[in-house]
Amino acid sequence: MLVSRHWGCIVVALLLVACGVRAGGASVFDLSRYEGRTVTAVEVVLEGVPRDARAEAELAALLTVAPQARFAAARVRESLQALFDSGRVANARVEAVNDVGGGLRLRFVVRPAVRVNQVVLNVTGAPPAAPVSNDELRARLNLLQPGARVTEQALRNNADLIQSYLRDHGFYQADVTYAQTLDPSGTLATVTYNIALGPQAHVDTFDINITGFDAAQLAQVRSTLKLQPNAPFTRTALGEDLGRIRQAIIAQGFLAPQLNEPVVERDAARDAITINLKGSIGPRVNINIEGYKLSAKTARDVLPVKREGSIDESAIVEGARRLRNRLQEQGYFFAEVTPSCSVTPAINTTAAPGSTVTSTPAPPSSSANTATNPNTASAGAPASPAANVTPAMQSDKNSVQTDITNALAPQDVLSTNDTCALLDPETLSGRTVDIKYTVELGRRFRLTDIRVINADTGGPAKLTYDDLADDLRSETSGLLGFIPFIGKAGRGYTSRDILEQDRRTVEARYRDLGYRGAKAEVRQGVALGSEDLVITFAVHEGPLTRVAGVDVRGNQIYTAKRLRDEPCRAAGLRGEGCTIIGAPYARTLARNDADRIRALYSRNGYADADVRVDVVELPKNANGDEQVRLVYNVTEGGKVFIHKLIINGNEGTTPDARMRTKPAAIRKAIPLKEGQVLRADDIAESERILYETNAFRQVIIRTQPAGENASGFKLSDVIIDLEELKPRRQDYIFGYSTDGGPLGGYELQNNDLRGELQQGALRFRANRVHQLIRFEFFDPRFRQYGRAKFSPLSASLQYSRDVSVTRFFRSTIDRGSFGIVQRLDEKGNPIDIFGNRTGEPTINRFTFNIESQRVLNPRARTILFVRYNYEDVRLIKIGSLLVQPILQPDRAVRLSRFGATITRDTRDRQFDPTRGEYLTTDYALALKQLGGNISFGKLLLNYRRYYRFGSSKTRAQTPVLFERKNEPQGIKDTVFAASVTLGIANLFNPSDRDSNGVIDETDRTLPISERFFSGGSTTIRGFNFEEAGPRQVICPGTSLIENGFPVCKPSIFRDLQGKPVRLNPFTVPVGGNALAVVNLEARVPLTRLFQVVPFYDGGNVFRRAGDIFGGKKSQPTDTLDARNLRAQWTHTVGMGVRFRTPFGPLAVDYGFLLNPPSFEIPQFTGPPAILRLKHAQIHFRFGQTF
Repeated sequence: MLVSRHWGCIVVALLLVACGVRAGGASVFDLSRYEGRTVTAVEVVLEGVPRDARAEAELAALLTVAPQARFAAARVRESLQALFDSGRVANARVEAVNDVGGGLRLRFVVRPAVRVNQVVLNVTGAPPAAPVSNDELRARLNLLQPGARVTEQALRNNADLIQSYLRDHGFYQADVTYAQTLDPSGTLATVTYNIALGPQAHVDTFDINITGFDAAQLAQVRSTLKLQPNAPFTRTALGEDLGRIRQAIIAQGFLAPQLNEPVVERDAARDAITINLKGSIGPRVNINIEGYKLSAKTARDVLPVKREGSIDESAIVEGARRLRNRLQEQGYFFAEVTPSCSVTPAINTTAAPGSTVTSTPAPPSSSANTATNPNTASAGAPASPAANVTPAMQSDKNSVQTDITNALAPQDVLSTNDTCALLDPETLSGRTVDIKYTVELGRRFRLTDIRVINADTGGPAKLTYDDLADDLRSETSGLLGFIPFIGKAGRGYTSRDILEQDRRTVEARYRDLGYRGAKAEVRQGVALGSEDLVITFAVHEGPLTRVAGVDVRGNQIYTAKRLRDEPCRAAGLRGEGCTIIGAPYARTLARNDADRIRALYSRNGYADADVRVDVVELPKNANGDEQVRLVYNVTEGGKVFIHKLIINGNEGTTPDARMRTKPAAIRKAIPLKEGQVLRADDIAESERILYETNAFRQVIIRTQPAGENASGFKLSDVIIDLEELKPRRQDYIFGYSTDGGPLGGYELQNNDLRGELQQGALRFRANRVHQLIRFEFFDPRFRQYGRAKFSPLSASLQYSRDVSVTRFFRSTIDRGSFGIVQRLDEKGNPIDIFGNRTGEPTINRFTFNIESQRVLNPRARTILFVRYNYEDVRLIKIGSLLVQPILQPDRAVRLSRFGATITRDTRDRQFDPTRGEYLTTDYALALKQLGGNISFGKLLLNYRRYYRFGSSKTRAQTPVLFERKNEPQGIKDTVFAASVTLGIANLFNPSDRDSNGVIDETDRTLPISERFFSGGSTTIRGFNFEEAGPRQVICPGTSLIENGFPVCKPSIFRDLQGKPVRLNPFTVPVGGNALAVVNLEARVPLTRLFQVVPFYDGGNVFRRAGDIFGGKKSQPTDTLDARNLRAQWTHTVGMGVRFRTPFGPLAVDYGFLLNPPSFEIPQFTGPPAILRLKHAQIHFRFGQTF
């Protein structure tokens, strides 16, 4: 007791230490004298650390003693217990001070608990190429992760763990010490382990004494061991050497070697290791597979006895199982594999009195003229007890159905005879063990069909095979079965075990649809004289269970209506199903709905909220359907706020290492902020963001309680543990191609520029025909406005030179005629029209691009993209090209433009959507005032709509557990898809680009790289790829006017072999300033794997926007080129098919062009000829059209 000079009162001190008893059980002074007195004030004071008003307030919130209340010793003990239970207190005491007026002041003096901030490993004395890394040492630490409480016992235990690990690596003289340094707050400690490795022990001798092992073989094995005399010793190398010795014995036919635990002795004076290994080779083991041939290599892969050197019963049984699986993959679905064992000479035991025990099945007997069940003895399996011919199969005279449900159960577990179970390698040395796998192949089948029927009516079931196919393990033979690993060798795949699993799967799926009492049985049928197998799942559906109502209990924060509506609202965003009153009860949907309610609480900071769903049985309704009421019992808990963000980096992974990334950059990158509500979504999003930076090898975000704030809400510290990758990466590229010759390149990439989580890269590549250098910059967080932001920012600067001009122009332009694209002399050198050498055509391109984006509406996936682009393209030495007249106006193009794109995507899925819409609008404005030489505006709009036929109200009454994976058959499930594409461009202040002294048609057209093109498998299927629209005639010779007609005088060209060739005039598509395309198609599913798609494609590429609606009519004075540049709306109809493959849907479309365009081509003499494009085109691709 202490006496205060100021107050003349008594102070009572209660001392509780963290390592002693808690407040309720401490030995305390008698406080009865203070009972009933008024507590005038209560305060918490930190001891041993700087004062922290916020921390003191948080601890005060834990106390159960309140000012102006009566003093109670029990309340004091409860308050001390609460302080210790928070985990933030190392020790505490209470001081009671008499106050004026007979009151009592209470002061809780608290020493905060010290927690781990980071662990540093300082390793010294490591020899070159030491087999110890900081990462390995750090992985051995236990209970010292950041945020853990620091105790002397934990520090000492971890030092012992490090010491043990170093000894396993031969560092017996290693010295491990530890120390801790507190931060200014006195609550966070940096734990440092100083590790002096010392010399690594070396091997003195490795004595191997294995009874029965051939000396010559032993000598051969010794030469392959790692632990040779004077080699560094590690337990890892010892384990590898033991594996080599074991495999050498197995290779001699002794498949059960018995090796004792090696004895490792150390001579401390010499720091030398002596290893003694004893054992025996065990019995000789012969493995025989009867009834099936298997190569030695395959047998080793399949049978664990041959690969691992064990004759345990489990290894023998596992080999039989794997062998049976292999046979099933080859079409022997019901093959049997029976293992048996014998020992020579025999061992006299009670179980096997000196005799060989084998298991031999009964001989098969069947008639080839009778319908057989593949599960009968002739198929190598027990006969079914009965044959049930279903109504679905009675009309088929060549097939029969049999019930094999009872035949499945006995095959669930493989068994062996008594000898296999009693094999003991330790007592079998000098004997021979024969392990025989008896294979009864039975008939070989091809699983051609899997059906699901109603067992009570014999008619169709509620679910079809298409609905279940992705969940069943049995597979039918497919079109691509001949490809290895696809279609299980073309025969399908099943077995008794698999059929039993599939039967349970069918029952589970029916229960998810509300048929809680559904029972399924498996039937199989095979046609006489055929190997085609049909599997039928006959389902006794039972009564349907419907949801009569949904109740919510225990909720206070959100209304019951809000919680009832949340599951369907959240499911609608993802196109998923939810529980609907009056609809069938689906257990899976009910659980998913509970998760969605829980997610609502978690998103809003109630991280501890829990939701449990109960099912209340109700009487049947008038229709005989069962009814249930779903009750969601909510435990809300309280909001959790973020107390501190603690970022731990990779300090200590190497000596003097520090985290390169700035903590401020990490805090800026993630949505977690101190003082805000802790949300599970924000934690997951923070992990995703940090991983996407490519700066971290590992990101672990965890939380730990941090008490309560002054308002009584829970606090939690968020601890982010990071392990950084090396920021810089260098790649050297070497290659060779027949076109370009040797290829070299260099890439330098930095994923953490200036520690700001920004990325930069330098890329360089060069060969004879192509050179490129590129600089890149990427900032994941460009500009942030509240929670909406423009991000990321990407910028690039690139220069490229290519002497293969054809790479940069569309194949339909530069393809020329007969594969000739330029003039060549006898030696293959490019020449111009006058025969002068020009050199190889070259394109030089300089580009600068900067782009960012902003999410406008996450729910509708609406995104705004903004960009600036500068491009300078120069065409050099193009005089030898046949298409030189087309390229000449664009030989020097500079574009400086701003652009914006907005997209909106409400499709249910990106690939093969069935409903929703997709809109993208792109506008670009290029101006001479920005440094370009052409000014234009360009708009491209694309709108797609998908609609699935079928009443949405009817669908709402059925759980959609399978709708997204498997499309049910029928016209009602047809998907109608429509797409509209519109492109318009206009030049401002056109200049004379072709240098002919006038502003003509060419000067009013976009540069060829900016024009619209169309045609092909994804646009207008009546044309080849990008062959729609205006065309221009290329005259390979000399163009003249004779008798009022344009003529083309021939000229001689040479092909790549140098042979003279005379080329005729030809046309090439040149694109235009406008584009309009309409696509309509109906995707009709006929089966799960096959669709037919009738379609209509309309539109064209137009020289001017006005031509879309008819434009000017042809005039008699129009030139030939003017007539060829005028395009009309085209119509294409056709039919396509879609095949589902493992690589995506394979699409084959046949398009018929109803009004193919006609073009005029000048001849050598006389009037021009008319070229009409062909009507039909066939297109192949993977994926849908749009």
